[in-house]
Amino acid sequence: MIDSTFLRTRVARRVLALFLLGALLPTGILAGITYYQVTRQLTDHALERLRPIAKLHGQNLQQRLVSAVENTRSAASAVAGARGEAQDSVLDALAASTLFGTVEISPATGPPGRELTAERRTHLEAGRPLLFVRPQAQEPDVLLGLALDPGNLSAGVLWTELDPGYLWGEEVGYEGSAVVCVVRNTQALRCPVVIPEESLASLAATVTSPRSTVFEWQESEGGEGHVAAHYEVFLKPEYLESSWTVIASMPRGLVMAPVSGFRLSFILTLLLSLAIVFVLSNVQIRRSLAPLQALREGTRSISDRNFEVRVPVTSQDEFGALASSFNDMARHLDRQFNTL
Repeated sequence: MIDSTFLRTRVARRVLALFLLGALLPTGILAGITYYQVTRQLTDHALERLRPIAKLHGQNLQQRLVSAVENTRSAASAVAGARGEAQDSVLDALAASTLFGTVEISPATGPPGRELTAERRTHLEAGRPLLFVRPQAQEPDVLLGLALDPGNLSAGVLWTELDPGYLWGEEVGYEGSAVVCVVRNTQALRCPVVIPEESLASLAATVTSPRSTVFEWQESEGGEGHVAAHYEVFLKPEYLESSWTVIASMPRGLVMAPVSGFRLSFILTLLLSLAIVFVLSNVQIRRSLAPLQALREGTRSISDRNFEVRVPVTSQDEFGALASSFNDMARHLDRQFNTL
């Protein structure tokens, strides 16, 4: 049974605190180092799984854009060579394909509702495709433009709205436990979850930084965090469009799931260790302070002129030697006062 009466003294509390600190400090340091190494390895393992997913989706996106450009270029040649109803039939056939949505020919002023800049006009005159992202309420539209006659831009520009099902494919969304998104600067082009703007701004800084390759984002303030890998799709030289970034992310809770059992077992082990240390230290403190208590009581008896008192300490240590010396002193004083 634990006797806590000895803990009323300062010495007992000090010794108990040293015992608990001696047990808790090494255990806590070891657990902290182990937890850090395990979480880092789990994060690295998750990134090793996410990087190929982001890269594969980015390369597939580039390939689909190339295919869309080839089909648009063929259609532009057919439209440029056709007249009247033949031209309309080409546009209808193009719009009916699985690659495109709406298809229309606009003057060289720009895509529907927007003006062409001098840089974009020069790009189209060089016979290169032009990508244009048109903001929408829910999901932006991606337009692909090609000049019908690069040498004569006034002949018009063929604008095709890329079909989202074709452009993003079924891969952009959920792939197992990973979430795949495509973003443009701080704008989400396709994403099944809402990524906060501050996280997208952090991604933009991460992409442009040559030293940082790890990107993590949080759903909201205090929400669940996500471990993510990204792959940049360079579009500027060919399409005169800002780079798109493919993000493959995974909830941190899912990544750290193997550690959840470690946390519980560690807490239980720590509590058990503290309980054992408390019991053993209580026993040791009682063994150490019991002789001191007896010596203190004997000293009080001597001060009250009770020279017949003896301290019953039988330990074979310094306390026993001190008790023996005290008893010899008490006997000596008793004889002197009896003689007096």
